[in-house]
Amino acid sequence: MIKISEQLRKYFVIISILSIAFITISSNIGINYFFSDYIRDSRSRDDLKVVQYVERVYSDYEELNSHSLMNIMHYAFSEDVIFK
Repeated sequence: MIKISEQLRKYFVIISILSIAFITISSNIGINYFFSDYIRDSRSRDDLKVVQYVERVYSDYEELNSHSLMNIMHYAFSEDVIFK
């Protein structure tokens, strides 16, 4: 005959493992979903800042010469943006 304390211990262990698995999986999914949105939004803001800078430099010089292109490349590098 199985003691009630052994049954309770068994169920407690099973529920604990299932709870840990559920929390781990749901938090991993949530973090991946929200973090990918954050990264996408952050990248869009950085790209927009570089585009605005290029427009400002172009309006100042009214052309893209080697000096203005160097300024743009330095700014893009400082914003961690790569462009072609």
